Parts: sequence; structure tokens; C-alpha cells
Amino acid sequence: MATLGRRLFSLLILAAILYTATDPVPSTERIIGETSIIPRNDQEYKEQTKNITCNDTCDNGEVQWPHYVPSSTGNVTYIVCACKRPVQGYCLEYNEGGKIIQPNNAEICTTYKLSPCKPVYNSTDSYLLFQCFERIAKMPTPIQLVEKLINCKNQIYNITREATAPQLPRDDSCSQQNAKIKELEDDTIVLGVVVGVLVVGFSIVCVCLCLTKRSKSVEEKNYSKTVQRDLDSTDDSELNELIINETKVNDIQESSATPPGHGRPSEQVEDFISIPSTPRIGPFHIQESLSCRK
Repeated sequence: MATLGRRLFSLLILAAILYTATDPVPSTERIIGETSIIPRNDQEYKEQTKNITCNDTCDNGEVQWPHYVPSSTGNVTYIVCACKRPVQGYCLEYNEGGKIIQPNNAEICTTYKLSPCKPVYNSTDSYLLFQCFERIAKMPTPIQLVEKLINCKNQIYNITREATAPQLPRDDSCSQQNAKIKELEDDTIVLGVVVGVLVVGFSIVCVCLCLTKRSKSVEEKNYSKTVQRDLDSTDDSELNELIINETKVNDIQESSATPPGHGRPSEQVEDFISIPSTPRIGPFHIQESLSCRK
């Protein structure tokens, strides 16, 4: 009988444990705050929670403990004051609607490889199950956290170095050199413009001279064509007659220059008067006409 009684007592205790493992923590739990870092061991847990005071008491008379639990609805991790309870093989989460800590039946932490949980563990040890926070609250992995800390440290170092770096004295000579360089650039631009204007002007003058020369050449060619056309329209007999008349005129001019008593000017005058009325063409014109006809 004693043995049977002990067995029944053991079964009652096991049933109570299983009941409390699946039951949510009482509704007196309250959020202390949000966090992005969870402790890695018991020493860090005590260090990070030493300033947290949980005033509410549990049914067994104990004071509530700080718990690290991920949110059930968002990528947030809370620090919650709650009673210590045994949990059966599931990750814990905080239900914002009911304001209680409850097991997440979709996350069986006993199957995790990196941070597996025991079949039954205390709710205050939830911070040791890092993969629960990674999967539920999407918290960065430890490697990512280390990288983030290194980046923050580098940023702080850079800001500090820039703030404490000595300011170099201002060098006015550099400003003067820059001003001189600017002046030289401006002078070069002006000189380039002047040279460009001169080149354009010289080109215009050359073009005008070429056009003038070409115009004169065209006029000479037109005059030569006119003379040639006139000569082509004149008969040989008319040309001979013009040459003879021109010769007579020259003879009369020479005889008028001889002393008195020599020659017969009156006859020469009569001969000249008898010359038919023809256009006067000088020797130069006749010779030029003959050369053109040849």
C-alpha cells in the first residue's frame, strides 16, 4: 500500500508539472522594456538585470523574475517581470494581447542544433535559447552582433579622431597662388579671343582681295571677247582701207612739219580732204587688231 501511495503521489506531481508547463504565466506580468541584446550566461544575466526590480509576487509567495522573451507579433524582444515556471520543450513568447508569457507551439527548441533546450527548463533560462529569439524575433546572430559592435566602435573612433584632430593653420600663400592661376587663366582666355578675331579679320580681307581680283579678270576677259567679236565682224578690205587712211594722215602730219617751199601742202590737203569719212583708229589699235587676227 505504501508503495502504491508513493506512486500515486509521484503521478500527481508529474501531472502538476505538465499542467504548469503548458499553462501560461499569470496575467500579472508586465513589460519592463525592449532590448536588442540578451545575456550569454548566468553571469551576464545577473549583471544586466541587477537594476531591474519586480515587485509583484507569485502564488507561491516568491517575487517575480526578469524574463527575456521574444514578441509573438513583431521583431521585438522584451524584458518581462514574470513568475518562474517550468516550460516543456517549446520556445517562450510574449503575447501582447493577453499580456502573458506563453509557449510557442510552432517552435520546438529541443530540435535546435546550436542552442537546444532541455525537455523541461525554467522560464528564467529562456535567454539561453538564442535560436528562439533568432527565429521568432528575428534577432541578429552573435556574429552579426559582433560585426555591428565593431562598426559602432569604428564610427565612435572616427568621430573622436575628427573631433580631436589638430586644425592645420591656414596657408594664405595657397590662396594667393590660386588667385594668380585664376588671373593667368582669364588672360589666356582674352588672348585667345583676340587672336581668334584677328584670324577671322585676316581671312575676310583675303576673301575680299580674291573676289576683287577675280572680278577684274572677268572684266578683262569680257573686253577681250568684245574686241575679238568686233574684229571678226570687220572685212579685210575695210581693214586695209583703215590702214591706208591712217598712213596718209601720218604723211600729212609729217609734211606740215617741213620748211616752206618744200613739197605741195595744198595737194596733200586736197588728198586728205578726198579721204572718205572713216572712223579714226590709231596705229596702236590697228597693230593690236592685226595681231589679234593673226
